[in-house]
Amino acid sequence: MLKFTCLRCANCCFFSRVEECPIVLNWEINKLRTLAELKGLRDELVFERVAKGLYRWVINGYCPFYDVERKACTIHNDKPLTCTMYPLLLNVKTLEISVSLSCEWVRKYFDELKDLGDEVPNIFPEEFKALVTLLKELKYLRLI
Repeated sequence: MLKFTCLRCANCCFFSRVEECPIVLNWEINKLRTLAELKGLRDELVFERVAKGLYRWVINGYCPFYDVERKACTIHNDKPLTCTMYPLLLNVKTLEISVSLSCEWVRKYFDELKDLGDEVPNIFPEEFKALVTLLKELKYLRLI
């Protein structure tokens, strides 16, 4: 059985278009600002409101918390839900779940991932937990 393993390709942490940037919840913004202040990055965080309680974290290039040299997230245990659930993607309007083709692991195993169905929680266990948490948050905010 396949199980997702991050290949540290950094594709999830590099953004060339605003549409690719993570969507974050209001409480996550506060957490990110606190972490940024501790790391001297406060001025690098920009957020745009997309809906009640939802914001796009606008990043141009690498995430300010990404260590390019080590190929690692410097806030891994505190990163936003959308980052934690990657390469799983959620369309908030349709509630459709997909996997990102930007992820090297997904591309490597694409043929085996075509029809995931009920296997998503087994293949992406930690990512799926984050997705469920995000869905609960969206329901709480009455966005779904």
